[in-house]
Amino acid sequence: MQKSTFLWLLLLMIAVFGSGGGLIYYVCKADILELSEGDPCPERQGFPSRTCVKEAACTTLNDYKDLNLSEENEKSCDFSSPNPEKLICCPDLLPLNFTTTIQPPIKPQTLIFKYLASVGYYEQISMDDYEYRYTAIVLSPSHVLATSPSLKLSNNMVPVHVILGTSDPRVYVDTQVFRTVVNRRKITMDLALYELENPISENQLLKTISIANLCDRADFLNSPNMKAIGYAQNQTYSTSCAMFTKQVQLVDFNKCHNVLSTLKLEDIVGSKTHLCVTPGTDHFTPGDDNRCSKCLTATSSVLHVQRPDGSFCVGGIATPTTNECVVNSEPLYYTILQSGTLRKFIPPALREI
Repeated sequence: MQKSTFLWLLLLMIAVFGSGGGLIYYVCKADILELSEGDPCPERQGFPSRTCVKEAACTTLNDYKDLNLSEENEKSCDFSSPNPEKLICCPDLLPLNFTTTIQPPIKPQTLIFKYLASVGYYEQISMDDYEYRYTAIVLSPSHVLATSPSLKLSNNMVPVHVILGTSDPRVYVDTQVFRTVVNRRKITMDLALYELENPISENQLLKTISIANLCDRADFLNSPNMKAIGYAQNQTYSTSCAMFTKQVQLVDFNKCHNVLSTLKLEDIVGSKTHLCVTPGTDHFTPGDDNRCSKCLTATSSVLHVQRPDGSFCVGGIATPTTNECVVNSEPLYYTILQSGTLRKFIPPALREI
């Protein structure tokens, strides 16, 4: 047996049988350092410079406990010395003087579309809080488009503001933008237009909010890739939950003739104003929340169409045929959003579409 191999076996036996019940730190050959007191420890990316010292003499180690760097810093650096006191790699600097280069764990990507919004109402019971419903679209710095049922809820509550730049209206983040609604009106049987008290600033448009890019008729040709995006609906309170996305497919308009319309819309006259779409078989994203339903109509989900360059444009909003939140694979209508039709409702100086 080679001398080096015998040495490692001996060290392993000492660590296992001679520890006297004490803590075993490292028994893997790759983790054992043979240094003398005062020697520098090997450099490791993401860790401060360290020196091999007696454990009792290390005054900086506890400061690294909260940074989750202590495991590497506590590496024993002298297994071959007869010194009865353990030697460890001790950080040379306090955390305040050391900036770690370790990258934080990558969090799951949050679903955010900067031109989508949710409509806010006073909470009926307390009247000192807000609840959010429906998915809306930023059309200009001063205007947001929503589905017509959002103008007044069944409890007679009317919109008071909109929230922009959020992936979940239930959770506040500092990138959210609130705007008070000063004027609201129904512009078609399907659609409502909200005027904001204060226009969205140029700085906000660059960083956190954007104006929706509406599709052209040509974008619907040749069976493009399409998806519906909206805020899910709480099953108990009918309020908005986290944003979701669902693959959908454009189908022959006649397949929507049996769509149940409890709201009795009269202007679904054909494929010039509306589209017939069926949900795909893919799973909803992000992960399902059993308290919230990813229904397409009652949430007023927004139809997105993928262009040949890979970008998406906004093609429509779910036609409000019902307020009932039902998740199924049945066909449904989407109201086509065309810039030429919508421009006439926005003053020329404020147009962005």
